[in-house]
Amino acid sequence: MKEKEVSSAERPKSPETDNWWPWWSEDPIHLQRFFGPGEALPEVMPEGWSSDPKLLKQFINPHNGEWDLAQACGLDNPQIIMRMTPETGEMIYLFKSGDCYYMGDLLADYLRQITRPLTLPEIVRTMVASGERGLKLKRVKITGIYEG
Repeated sequence: MKEKEVSSAERPKSPETDNWWPWWSEDPIHLQRFFGPGEALPEVMPEGWSSDPKLLKQFINPHNGEWDLAQACGLDNPQIIMRMTPETGEMIYLFKSGDCYYMGDLLADYLRQITRPLTLPEIVRTMVASGERGLKLKRVKITGIYEG
């Protein structure tokens, strides 16, 4: 299914907020910045995941656990993209560092690089179709000091 590229002016509006879009919550531009030119936003969020800025604000801030773990793995400027919702009971999050995407788990203190697919639209589509099991992941080794 080919997705239609939609400009911000064409996006549907909601009575509750002026910048509504199906799953980008209150910030439809949050994820758009991770998409390349001409890449369309998927219309469906993977089950159990959210990009709601209210849920993301606690993740990957300088000198918190996720930031320190990313730094200990040699990753610079980690940028949170989405996380599993509190209702799932999981603390898994997806972020970008450099040109690569990663998944982390707050409870297990690990990071895995997503090696296939490689772009955010493909990653989201794969997660919608197959969950996280559809992603090919490679463990990232801790090379620096991390006190977890």
